[in-house]
Amino acid sequence: MKPIILITSCSYRLKENDLCRETWLKEWGHLIDYKFVMGFGCPIKHGDELIVSVDDGYYGLPDKIQTSHKWAWIEGYTHILKTDSDVYIHIPRLLASGFEQFPYSGNLYYPDFVMGAAYWLDRQATEILAHAALPYPGSFGGDDVWVGRVMAENGIQAHDDKRYHIGENIPWDEVISLHVSGPPKLDMKEIHARFTS
Repeated sequence: MKPIILITSCSYRLKENDLCRETWLKEWGHLIDYKFVMGFGCPIKHGDELIVSVDDGYYGLPDKIQTSHKWAWIEGYTHILKTDSDVYIHIPRLLASGFEQFPYSGNLYYPDFVMGAAYWLDRQATEILAHAALPYPGSFGGDDVWVGRVMAENGIQAHDDKRYHIGENIPWDEVISLHVSGPPKLDMKEIHARFTS
C-alpha cells in the first residue's frame, strides 16, 4: 500500500500552506507522502509542492484534481486523500482509519457526494477519475460534486465516515480531519495544540 495526501491550494493560499507545515505536517508529515497542489503560474518555493498546468482559480478545480490524481496514479500511489490547505489532518488517526477498505470514502455530508474537505480514492477510482470528462466551465457546487457524480456514474459507492468532520459538535477523541474555514471557525494552531498537548 502506498498512500499520499494531495493538498489542494492556490497562489492566494500560501499562508494556509505554511500553517499546515507548521502544525500537522511538522508533527506527522514524515508518516506519509504529501504534496501541495497548485496551478499554472505558481512558482515552486518548497520541495513539497506540485505545480500542474491548469487554471489556479475556482473553476479550474476539477482540472486541478484530475491532473494531480493522474500524476499520483502514474507515480504508483494506491490511495489518495484529497484535502485542502484549510483542513487539519490528524495523520496517525488517518492511517489507522481503515480507508484502504473502500474505493471512495469520506464525510457523506450530502446524499450524492463526499465533502471535498477530505476524501479518499483508491487506485481503481483514481483511474476512473483520471479518464472522466471534465465539466466546463468548472463544476456547479464545487469539484467534490463532480467527483461524486463521476463515481456514481461508474458504480463506485461512497463510504460515509463522519470522522472526516464538517460542522460543529466536534468529536475530539476520534476526529481525523477538521475544516478550519467552516463552522465553527477554528484556528489551526489551536487545533494542533489541543491534539499534541
